[in-house]
Amino acid sequence: MDWKKLFAPQILGRGYDYYLKGRVNNLEISDDQISSTVIGENAYKVNIYLDNNKIKDMECNCPYAKRGYNCKHMAAVLFHYSKGPMKEDNYNDIRKYLDEVDDHTIKDYLAQILLNDSRLQNNFYILTGYYEKHISIKPYIERFNEVFEHYSSYDDQIQDYYMPEFVEETEFTVDDAFKLIEYKHYDEAFSFIKYIYEKIYAIIFRDDTDFFIYDELLEYLEKIIEVADEDLKDSIFTWAIQELDDARDEAEDFLCDIVFNNFYEDEYLYRKAEFLKQKVATFPPALNRFHSDFLYYLKWTITYIHILEECHVSIDEIEKFCRTYWDIKKIRDEFLHYCKELKAYDHLLPLLDECMNLEKDDKLSLIEYSDMKKEIFLSQSNKEAYKKELYDLITKYTAGDIRYYKELKNQYSPEEWIDIREDIFLDLHDYSGIAHLYAEEKLYERLIKVIKDSEDFSLINEYASILQKNYHDEVMNIYEDTLNRMAYLVRGRDRYVELIEQLERLKTLDHSEDTVMRIIASWKQMYKNRKAMMEELNKFSMR
Repeated sequence: MDWKKLFAPQILGRGYDYYLKGRVNNLEISDDQISSTVIGENAYKVNIYLDNNKIKDMECNCPYAKRGYNCKHMAAVLFHYSKGPMKEDNYNDIRKYLDEVDDHTIKDYLAQILLNDSRLQNNFYILTGYYEKHISIKPYIERFNEVFEHYSSYDDQIQDYYMPEFVEETEFTVDDAFKLIEYKHYDEAFSFIKYIYEKIYAIIFRDDTDFFIYDELLEYLEKIIEVADEDLKDSIFTWAIQELDDARDEAEDFLCDIVFNNFYEDEYLYRKAEFLKQKVATFPPALNRFHSDFLYYLKWTITYIHILEECHVSIDEIEKFCRTYWDIKKIRDEFLHYCKELKAYDHLLPLLDECMNLEKDDKLSLIEYSDMKKEIFLSQSNKEAYKKELYDLITKYTAGDIRYYKELKNQYSPEEWIDIREDIFLDLHDYSGIAHLYAEEKLYERLIKVIKDSEDFSLINEYASILQKNYHDEVMNIYEDTLNRMAYLVRGRDRYVELIEQLERLKTLDHSEDTVMRIIASWKQMYKNRKAMMEELNKFSMR
């Protein structure tokens, strides 16, 4: 199996490094699949699909592979599959031989290797505890600069075709730098992240090139935040919120994640609120949906509302702010759901009526608001209002939704329900979907009439099985009439195939043979000059 050509050279090298470190676990092999878990900063699941011992497809749940690239974890699994696990005996043999070599020779050889490979040198220093006393972010920054210089062009841009390799190399450097956190050098770790961020923001985002390293930086920075003391935590927050003032696109999302998905203490909540207040104050007084920055304004406005909620600002104050943008449905809905969360129902119910009036032409919104009112009435034990809202949902907004219909039915005795359902049927008399309500009530004669009037195959197909026992002749007649009408109207082989499919369905019903044969005989007589139709009928007859 020649698989190495599927990987970029540096990815192949990273995979081999993972293989040598024994990070491939739980290898499972079958004729058509190789599966394993590869341990990095997280445990990643790798599946490799085979066809005649050739790779058909590969997948891994790491961020790099999710972007459509073949990753180091896949390569590590394939090295393990091809070479087998690293043998403990090999390790023991090497250790045994080293015992026979004098210390000077070993140290001299090791020094030459470390001198020529800064990453190995850095790992060796970490392994031996050197950095616990002599910590420096210099090796990590040098490594990142080497990667950047290797892939950047004369104008300090990364071309699209180099981007996957650049991202992978940068992620590997950040992985290495997790050692700074491991050894509790949190200030240096933060400085490293700031350096990477400022470099990629200043350079990559001068054009529209996509860049995905922020997920890795976010994970790194959140680990620092978890263990940072108050001074460092404050420094991180201050840096992120200052950068956020001008950031856009992926950089903005990264900084938003830092600021708004961390720092939940009161002092930070109020600083977030003040930042957002100032930001929103720069927006136009009315948000124009057709403005090129409308979604940007909307995102920040809703974020500000969330922070006001977290700061427990009074519901009246939040409503006052929201009403500045009351013509925007998403802002209204945000406030409605906040009222619901607080169970401020006296405040919420009139707002729902107001919003239903504003959205009177939006069916989905009317259903959402009416359903919310129904649930409020139920929680308040306001049974009459609850039943009325259910009735409106069935007859005005959802046109006979069976879920609401059954829910309303459960509120009445069998005797009471007869009058209520007849009122519903009267209100829905023009609604073709009323068939499923008749089926629910076992009003089969009404159901047959609706099906016959509709000339809709989907209805007869749906209900034929429950009707055929007591209404066999009626069902056969509906099928025969509808099929004959359809045969008269349609042309073309595709439509004839649809006719035959309906005959197939009819044939599955009990005691349908005579009807099927009568239809076929009639068609062969009436449409004998339709060559394609006759060919499809002959295929059906031979089955």
